[in-house]
Amino acid sequence: MKRIALSVNRKRMKNAGARFMRSIVFAAISLGVMTSTPVRAEDSPRRALLLAESGAGYPLSLANFVALVAERNHQLQIRDTDLVMKREGINAARGIYEPALVGSYSHYYNNEQNTAEQIVARNSLVYEVEADYYKLEIEGLLPTGAQYKFGFGLTESNDNLLLFGQKEIDRQYKEISYVNLTQPLLKNFGIAATETQIRLAEGDADLAVQSYRQEMLNVVGRAIATYWDLTLAKEKVKLRAESVQVAEKILDDNRARLKTGKMAETEVLEAEAGVALRKALEIDAKKQYVVAENDALTMFAEHAAAYPAGVDVTEPLIVESIPYDYHTSITRAFELRPEYMASQQRLSQERVRLAYAENQRWPELDLKASYGLNGLNYDRSDAWDDMESSDYDTWSVGVELRIPLFGDEKTASELAQVKQRKRKALLEMKAIEVALANAVNTAIRNLKSTTEQADYSASVAKLNNRLLEVELLRLNAGKSNSRLVLEKEDDFRSAREAELEALIDQRKAVLELEMAEGSLLSRYNIDVMERDL
Repeated sequence: MKRIALSVNRKRMKNAGARFMRSIVFAAISLGVMTSTPVRAEDSPRRALLLAESGAGYPLSLANFVALVAERNHQLQIRDTDLVMKREGINAARGIYEPALVGSYSHYYNNEQNTAEQIVARNSLVYEVEADYYKLEIEGLLPTGAQYKFGFGLTESNDNLLLFGQKEIDRQYKEISYVNLTQPLLKNFGIAATETQIRLAEGDADLAVQSYRQEMLNVVGRAIATYWDLTLAKEKVKLRAESVQVAEKILDDNRARLKTGKMAETEVLEAEAGVALRKALEIDAKKQYVVAENDALTMFAEHAAAYPAGVDVTEPLIVESIPYDYHTSITRAFELRPEYMASQQRLSQERVRLAYAENQRWPELDLKASYGLNGLNYDRSDAWDDMESSDYDTWSVGVELRIPLFGDEKTASELAQVKQRKRKALLEMKAIEVALANAVNTAIRNLKSTTEQADYSASVAKLNNRLLEVELLRLNAGKSNSRLVLEKEDDFRSAREAELEALIDQRKAVLELEMAEGSLLSRYNIDVMERDL
């Protein structure tokens, strides 16, 4: 049976050599693909087709895979749209300071009988007047809550009154320019009250950032787990193909011995059964690989047709040793986890709402002031000159107080609701703190356990490999049979698959810790913060 082992090894070396030469050809065809620089999403299908012509899958490192997912994943694009809308909401809220231009025109006509008193004053039985009114104003809001209005008015009128009792006034023009100001002194006073909606819109945008980061963390986490699932599926296909090769070699050798009368027919039958079983397992592994490969393509929004030869994951499957410390990890979690940062932002928003609700409990006390210049004449330009002369000014100043008669139950109820919302936001933040602390603790313990499990699984696989080699030597010496050899080979394959699964579990445990810390995105340089937007 030494010939079996040597033949299998030669075949493996031949396959390895072919893969090596093929990789050199692929590197020459697409030099940029094999570098550590993240690939551009728009180039990946074209390069995949190029490689497929040589019969190779598209080589994909973990870093490049994550870059493709971050750029192409549809769920992330949806969240990005939400983020843009929230940012536009800030601009909409700031629109309260945009001045408005208001213009108006009206035509007035009146023909009425005069009273006895009016007959004496107007020297006429009837009073007839026709006028045109023009007004142009600029109005707006100041950060203090004051409402201002700058305006100009023109009245052009004609009536049947007599000038000094001698002749009718043909037409007269009255012009006025003015400024009005209403400044709240209690309710709605100050920048904080005026800009409440702006602060809330900014908070909503910050929450959208954290929602985007949370979705990206989840998507990238699933993507990396999918990448390792594909790696496991690839290794299982390879391992089970090698198992078929071993079983087929044993079958060929047994058939040769049967022809020379040195082996019973039952040995051949057992070898045939072993080959059939391993081919079935190989087919099952290939099915699982197709599923895993398509899941990986889905993560960065590509059709399988764009990758006719599939993808070839290139990340080495080894134990990743990373330092871990509970206090360091929990500090990172409080600094980076999107849900915790979102809870802090929600609490901040409730504080803004509370300050506004408390302000609304004050009575309305408004300072009102106005100042204007008048001009009146029978010629429009003369009326303007009269107004500019400032000889005919008008002004007023005063206060207006408005107090609800029954204690303002509406604002009192709203204040009570806001206080409860703030309390709820604080409790939610505390609950997230506890959940994060426990998640970090679980992730660290899981990482420690899976690392130890990977080491033990590697030892088990090595021992079973040694037992298989011993059994092959015994078979060559005529001290064993095909059934025992196939059993040992089956034990080795199972142990090796268990080792692969343990390695995958260890890499996923690293992923779990990085997700618990919130450091996963920064590791791949795809994190997004408010300051980046």
